[in-house]
Amino acid sequence: FDESVIYGKYIIEHVDKEDGTQEWFYTLYDANGNDIYESSNYTTLEYCERAINRFKSHAIIGTYTIEAADGKFFFVLKRKTYVHKGSPQNTFEEANSHMREIKNFAQTDIVRVQ
Repeated sequence: FDESVIYGKYIIEHVDKEDGTQEWFYTLYDANGNDIYESSNYTTLEYCERAINRFKSHAIIGTYTIEAADGKFFFVLKRKTYVHKGSPQNTFEEANSHMREIKNFAQTDIVRVQ
C-alpha cells in the first residue's frame, strides 16, 4: 500500500549541469499526485533534504498571505528571512485553496529520491 495516496509526498530530483555538477530540488505532491509546490535548487542532496525540514516547520509557524501580480493570485509563506511563493492561480479563492493544501500536505514524512 502506498501511503502517499493519503499523505502526499516529497520527490527529490536532480538536474545535471554542463559543468558536471548537479542541482537538487524537491516537489511536494498532494494525495492525488498533483504537484503543489516546487522548491528552489540546492547544491547538494543534503541541503535539499534539510530544506524540506525547514519548509515543514515554516508551513506550521510561518505567516501566509495571498498576493496578486499580473492578474494572478498566489500565496506567500514567510518565516524569518525565508519566503516561499505558491504557483499563480486565476482567483483569490484558488490561491487560498492552494495555501490550505500546502498546510495539509507539507507535514508528510514520505520523501523519495529519484
